Amino acid sequence: MDDTQDNTSIENVDLLESSRPPSQQPSQSTGREQTLEEILAQSSTDLIHSFASSINQSAIREASRSEEFKQEFKRRLLRAIIRTYVWSTARLAHETEAAEARLGNGVQALLSAEREQGRSSPPPPTMLGSSVSVSVIDFVHDSRS
Repeated sequence: MDDTQDNTSIENVDLLESSRPPSQQPSQSTGREQTLEEILAQSSTDLIHSFASSINQSAIREASRSEEFKQEFKRRLLRAIIRTYVWSTARLAHETEAAEARLGNGVQALLSAEREQGRSSPPPPTMLGSSVSVSVIDFVHDSRS
C-alpha cells in the first residue's frame, strides 16, 4: 500500500475513536491515549507480554479464591467430622447408661419380688427335674452292667 492509503485509514480510525463516547474510549495507563500508529509500532512480544500478564493476574486471582474455598471447605468438613464423632460417642455412652439403668431396675424388681414371696423352695421333681434325671442315669448305667 502507499502512504496515502495508510494516512487515510489512520485518519478514519482516529475519527471513529474520537466519535466514541468517553466511556468507550480505550484506557491507557500512561495517562495519554496511544495512537493507532503507536499501537501498531509496538512489537508483538510487548503485546503478548501484556496479554499474558493480564491472563496470569486473572489466573492468580482465581487460584487465590479457589485456595480460599478449599481451605474453608476443609475447615467445615473437619468440623462436621468432629461433631459427628462427638455425637456418636455421646450417643453410645447415653445408650449404655440407659441400658444399665434398665437392667438395674429389672434386677431390683426381681429382688423385691423375691423378698415379697420369701425364699422359694426348690421346684418339685419332674421328668426333667434334677432328681429324676439322676435316677434315670443310674438306671441306664445299671442296665448296661
